[in-house]
Amino acid sequence: VLVRKHEAIRRDTGVSVPVPDESDDVVEALVEGLVLAPAGGRGRQLSLGLDPVEQLSLDLGLAARRDRLHEAWESAAARERASRTKYAQEAVHPEEVLAEVTAARNALGDREEVAELTVAALKALGAPVKQALGSWTIDVSALPVGLADSLPAGLDEPLVLHRDLPVPRGQAVADRSDPTVEAVARYVMDTALDPLAPRRVASRAGAVRTSAVSRRTTLLLLRARLHLDLPGAAGLRQMVAEEARVAAFAGPASSPEWLGHEAAMALLAARPDGNVDPEQAAQLLSAVNENLPLVSAHLGSLADELAGEVLEAHRRVRAGANAPLRGLAVRAQHPVDVLGVYIYLPPPAR
Repeated sequence: VLVRKHEAIRRDTGVSVPVPDESDDVVEALVEGLVLAPAGGRGRQLSLGLDPVEQLSLDLGLAARRDRLHEAWESAAARERASRTKYAQEAVHPEEVLAEVTAARNALGDREEVAELTVAALKALGAPVKQALGSWTIDVSALPVGLADSLPAGLDEPLVLHRDLPVPRGQAVADRSDPTVEAVARYVMDTALDPLAPRRVASRAGAVRTSAVSRRTTLLLLRARLHLDLPGAAGLRQMVAEEARVAAFAGPASSPEWLGHEAAMALLAARPDGNVDPEQAAQLLSAVNENLPLVSAHLGSLADELAGEVLEAHRRVRAGANAPLRGLAVRAQHPVDVLGVYIYLPPPAR
């Protein structure tokens, strides 16, 4: 009976619904019935090689237990059916989910990028680093006091940073959610915004010579603020989201030649080949800063394009989940915040 019930529910819902916990009661009752075997108030011979034993008829409550089990099982099946209707798993296409996951991973960065940032920052902050196969050993005693105090308690000394999981207790992994990586990233960000910080490894502005460019190129680090109207069962919910983006142009800011998104992202991986004279760097950065109002219209259009991308992403996800779309809107706030200005110059001709 249990097997037939299970098959009927599976055909109805399309999935196998587990037998509720009440099934233990039924199994217990069946075992009792098998052993005691009441039949019309008279017992029967048990297969133990013994003489027939007369037993009184016992009320094992099989019918009531069976009914409770079936009710619980049918309720579980109804909840599963409602869940599949609510979340519409069968309407979700794997390729669409993969596209959203890929976009999220690209925005967050992969483990290799996290490892490179963490190790480079620790080296720049004075910590000796020894690289091994799949890990780095770091002497954290040489780190600034502010960073050393913010590291998680219980870390081994020296600290071992692994490239991948699993990680032994007291060690760290190069993942953006690891507490040690978070502490390093927070220190780098905070000191970049603090002009009085004694040791900084990042800056909001700078100039460098690199063979990655053939002419003067400027990279802008932007923060776009988006206002979202999200419809739901309780009405319209408003939220504010932030997105970090980069934009780049060649030539002076007064007459910029804008580069595509891929070319701008490639500048993040550019390696320095030489320093720029501090006075020349200050003049170049000052010129860009003075002409930022001239590029604000283009930066606003980039923010509007980003708002459109976010809107389409919300539409795709909501369509897959059968969520309401009426009233859904995404708007970019103008002007866009410029968080960083970085100038790339080609190496001097020889």
